[in-house]
Amino acid sequence: MKEPDPWGWLDELPDEWKPPQELEAPTSDPGVNLAIRLLSDERLDHDVQVLIGQWIAERSLLTLWFLGERHGARGNMKVEAELAYLDNTHQHAVFDAWTSRFGVADALREAIRALAAARGAEPR
Repeated sequence: MKEPDPWGWLDELPDEWKPPQELEAPTSDPGVNLAIRLLSDERLDHDVQVLIGQWIAERSLLTLWFLGERHGARGNMKVEAELAYLDNTHQHAVFDAWTSRFGVADALREAIRALAAARGAEPR
């Protein structure tokens, strides 16, 4: 009997969104770069700025949870890949809402909720 491929789960992951070139700087993290761009957009009101801050916090809290609770990549690379996909999907949604000028607050709220839920918590 053939042994199951220990890396077969990689084939199950959906394709990720490729962030546009404008999100490649100033850091190596497109999510951070998107947050910087959002915070620099004077057209967004203070309520949205608060949501951007909460989104930044939830991304960091998820990373801390993963590194602490799950012992990082040594614990489970599949979980790490799934969490990266979750974050990537919400970055895409926030970026699309921002560039279309429609639903930025809703996209941020959903990202905050999903990232908190991934670590079994309520948004802060």
